[in-house]
Amino acid sequence: MKKEEAERWAATMCYDGTYLARTEYREKNQIGRMAEGVWNDPLFTYGIEYGILIAIKKIFGELD
Repeated sequence: MKKEEAERWAATMCYDGTYLARTEYREKNQIGRMAEGVWNDPLFTYGIEYGILIAIKKIFGELD
């Protein structure tokens, strides 16, 4: 994934959320019961979304 593609993808995650991606992941992978209990909790999903954004910034050297 090129930097521009990653930035577009991150913007999509930021503005549209990760609901579809998380739903697909949950259906494809057998997640644990603890994760299933908090899967749609806003604090949990925001943590995933911010983690994705932070990871992209670190990968491209834009975050110390």
